[in-house]
Amino acid sequence: VGEDPEEKMTLAYFKKHPELEWEWTYDFLDLVKKNKPNKSHLAILKFQEYCFKNDITCTLITQNIDNYHAALITSSKILPSSPTLQPATPLTSSNSTGTCNTCVASQPAFPPSHPSSPPFPS
Repeated sequence: VGEDPEEKMTLAYFKKHPELEWEWTYDFLDLVKKNKPNKSHLAILKFQEYCFKNDITCTLITQNIDNYHAALITSSKILPSSPTLQPATPLTSSNSTGTCNTCVASQPAFPPSHPSSPPFPS
């Protein structure tokens, strides 16, 4: 509440407030599952289909974190310019920490008290 989203979506914030970040993440992912792409997502899809049909190179650079654009668009490159909740690198988790499979950094793992399974692959 009242916090800067650019600060909130950082590793430093996550390390300082993991419980708040997990709560927000699970709530957001529930919203994403309950909703669907809107007219903006569909307009981007229509533009990219036009480019594809006319052999025009099109690279989408997006700040979306809902990942709807990637679910719709398969014929072009998509480069996220901001954090996304769909991890490019999954964590291998155990008890209370997770390990990044790329850089081997140790991170707080999924909250054990959450009733559903983690949204990320293990």
